Amino acid sequence: EAIQYIHSNTWYKSSPGLSRIRTLLAAIGNPQDSVRCIHVGGTNGKGSVCAMLDSILRAAGYRVGIYTSPYIKCFNERMRVNGENIANDELAELTELVRPIADSMEEKPTEFELITAIAFEYFHRHHCDVVILEVGLGGRLDSTNIIKDPLLSIITGIDFDHTALLGNTLQKIAAEKAGIVKEGCPCVYGGNSTSACRIISAICASISYLMFQEVEALQWNEYFIRIGCAFASGTIGVMLMFMLVPLFEKIFNVVSVFRFAEIASSDNSLMRKLYEKAPGTYNHSLTVATYVEACAMAIGESAIMARAAAYYHDIGKMKNPSYFTENQFSGVNPHDSMTPEASVSMIKSHVTQGLLIAKDYRLPHEVQSAIAEHQGSMPIKYFYLKAQKYTDGKLPYDGYCYDGPKPKGKISAILMICDASEAALRAIGTRENAEKIVNDIIMERLMFDQFSECDITMKEIDIIKSTIITTFSGIKHKRVKYPNVDLVGDK
Repeated sequence: EAIQYIHSNTWYKSSPGLSRIRTLLAAIGNPQDSVRCIHVGGTNGKGSVCAMLDSILRAAGYRVGIYTSPYIKCFNERMRVNGENIANDELAELTELVRPIADSMEEKPTEFELITAIAFEYFHRHHCDVVILEVGLGGRLDSTNIIKDPLLSIITGIDFDHTALLGNTLQKIAAEKAGIVKEGCPCVYGGNSTSACRIISAICASISYLMFQEVEALQWNEYFIRIGCAFASGTIGVMLMFMLVPLFEKIFNVVSVFRFAEIASSDNSLMRKLYEKAPGTYNHSLTVATYVEACAMAIGESAIMARAAAYYHDIGKMKNPSYFTENQFSGVNPHDSMTPEASVSMIKSHVTQGLLIAKDYRLPHEVQSAIAEHQGSMPIKYFYLKAQKYTDGKLPYDGYCYDGPKPKGKISAILMICDASEAALRAIGTRENAEKIVNDIIMERLMFDQFSECDITMKEIDIIKSTIITTFSGIKHKRVKYPNVDLVGDK
């Protein structure tokens, strides 16, 4: 019904101009003033430029809205946030918001103006970091041009289009397209028409920071000089980045993605040492990292940081590897001859030993926090039950718990769940009972209030649970049973 209303024929009888969209947006609070936009106009290539900008900005971690026209499969494609189309319910809600305003206007808004108003309100509600706006027609009088100070104006290639409205020469069309350029805001022109470039350059020279030089004015030697300078600046820039990033990390006490990528490698010297001293723990850590990375991506956390935390969460076991089940290859368990209290002390020590090793190797603070928090204050049930056998009556469990702290970040919470889940699934897990095992582990940690200092939500915990089960199913996938066959005949 909302789409039918938008496509109503009554929207096609208005003259070009910004007065109607200005009135419509003012009536709903001018949502366009609260969003930062990149404005894309031109004749050819607008859609491709918008799509590439959307991918680049999302990969950089921004929350990106994109407004394009027309659509390919469904109307909702015209408004997207982080790749997700506007939902039907929200489209209907926003249409009902603007409908009475549009109906009451003396000069009715066009279909595109109505859609544009809905889009601005949609992006405002979703708190987008950047909104990519594709011009509908022309530029100067297009309803998207209601924005005041775009982050960037982009004009792609210019050719003959809509000549009845924009003019019958490239110069006139270019002037209309360049109407999206705003004073004090940079503009980029990507076309190859000399005449269009002159017009855009002249407009930018008067109102924009960025000046354009005409293509035909350059000599061949200037081309080669510019190419050489561009190549040299790119090379030098990369070299400087790799030299300065470690220095800035140290000065400002920050950790870049390059540092996490460096340590989140199984070829790292500390990981090789873990493999040599505690191979069972090494393989456990790699498998936990697979779970943790998948869960982090599923709830929008840093995958590389999560992998690094999982790799090193148990490095303290290197000090006394034989006291941990995964490293007891000879079948001898030293805990059999120890008191439960001594065993608890030995098990807990892998956390403090891990922190000491992490500090010696100068691992990032985020990794050190994960080492300290991944067990929280959970009881060590195996040795608590063993102690109960030697005690009459009830035995307080507080002396058989890890010392904490509880997880304070989402990655530590993920690691806590995945660490216990991996061990349990490896021991008794099947595709049939995997969900129950993971659910019991999560419920136990909720019962012991392990997530009270972390901002993780129940919805995110449900996502983590389903991701662990999916990952486990992938790890336990079935393979074809190869038959024993005696091959005869020539090769």
